Amino acid sequence: MTAADALGRVAAAFPHAQEEGYAMQELLRVENLVRTEVLGEAPLGALEPDSALSVSGAYEGLYEHFVAAMLAGAAGETARCNNDMALYSALYDGFARARRREAAPVKDTRVRFG
Repeated sequence: MTAADALGRVAAAFPHAQEEGYAMQELLRVENLVRTEVLGEAPLGALEPDSALSVSGAYEGLYEHFVAAMLAGAAGETARCNNDMALYSALYDGFARARRREAAPVKDTRVRFG
């Protein structure tokens, strides 16, 4: 999924009055959270509309829910903000757990120190 795809899905599900730049900044923020906290990569300085996002598949909805939560918070819609943040948190946690499972050492692997 690209940044433009994610923002298009947010706009379709949650029409808002914020400028497009605000939503893109929030998308960049969540992308950098994923990159630094889960993937161990360097944060990005900016996102372009055609930039590919790091999360795909079953967990890609985390982008939409995070941006929608921030937009709802900016609009003063507390209930919507809380609901979308809860959905984002569940997807983020699931993605982080899946990545840890993929990176787990093979059973009976020996680790040598020194």
